Amino acid sequence: MIFRKKNANTTLTSQIRISRCASCGAILQDEDPKKNGYISKKRIDEHIEEMTCDRCYNLRHYNAVTNEFSSDYQKLLLKAKADDALVVYVLDLFALEASLIPNIAKYLPNKLLVVLNKRDILPEETDDNKLVSDIKKRLNLDHVNPDKIMILSSIKDLNTSELFASVDELRKGKDVYFIGASLVGKSSLVTQLLRQYVNKTSRVISTKNIEGSSLSVMEIPLDQDSSIYDTPGIYNPLSMVNVLERDVMRTIVPHRQIKPKDFTLSEGDGIIFGGIAAMDIAIGEANSYRFILSERVSLTQVKSRQIEASFDSLIAQKQVQPISAYIRGFDNLVCRSVKLPPSGKAVISIYGFMRVEFDAHSQQIELYLPKGVGSKLIIS
Repeated sequence: MIFRKKNANTTLTSQIRISRCASCGAILQDEDPKKNGYISKKRIDEHIEEMTCDRCYNLRHYNAVTNEFSSDYQKLLLKAKADDALVVYVLDLFALEASLIPNIAKYLPNKLLVVLNKRDILPEETDDNKLVSDIKKRLNLDHVNPDKIMILSSIKDLNTSELFASVDELRKGKDVYFIGASLVGKSSLVTQLLRQYVNKTSRVISTKNIEGSSLSVMEIPLDQDSSIYDTPGIYNPLSMVNVLERDVMRTIVPHRQIKPKDFTLSEGDGIIFGGIAAMDIAIGEANSYRFILSERVSLTQVKSRQIEASFDSLIAQKQVQPISAYIRGFDNLVCRSVKLPPSGKAVISIYGFMRVEFDAHSQQIELYLPKGVGSKLIIS
């Protein structure tokens, strides 16, 4: 039971034991609108089932603007750097690009452990060694050079015991900061830690504000002089899950192991993803395309010349999932052209939504995405 019954003399803060926003992970509070985790009294009464702070609620329902990596996070990491702390940087294996925090490298301390979470979601045939190697190269492009990279799953409890052993080894008696983008599963890892945690200190688990910032963090004592700090999730405005509403998020975020879907496509062929996105092959010979995405998303193959009419018809007749209130028709999507080189292994990543894997042969691919959603082409 997270919330107790309210009366005229109670506030949300007095009702919460330790309750976090389901989206960003901030400690929920109703006392200071300028601080993270604020939830208005009106929403406590009307939308309590959402369990999100006002900021995340507005982002999901009204697409309000926010900073994805604010000065408060920078202050937090600079403090960690000054204290020679260990940072545990949690990434999402399914939505890697959406979980990478831009421009974070210069704020990271010397001791860095990168955790690749949600291994249970990836296809069974995924090569873990290649995965680590590829992601290490990707991190190097952002000038992020971890001391160690670990693969695990907070949901399946895969390698979590090894994670905590590595944390204890790498921290060398110093503090530990868990950081990551929203929805990467960072707080689930901390929950796993708490299941194994034995407090041998005279201090208690608590929440506190980082000095000089408005960030609230959970502090878990490790010894009399050091702690683990669980920080709020960092918002990425380019991720599909932060652009569309909550019901769509539940559909596009995988909940079980992905089974890739393969299509042979050539010039003039297109694919519609639920009622929220599409792509077509504007130029290109017949080629195999592998789509890695949630099993709940409908895929519909159409001819490029019919893609607009088919998209609108699928939405109107509610024949596919997901459908978003923000996407009323094909005209609500933004076209982005992707030109491929003559050769190489190609991956198109649509932030927070899916990956498309195929061989490059000088194709031109048109992506049709909701406004604000990011994508990236990777060639190897």
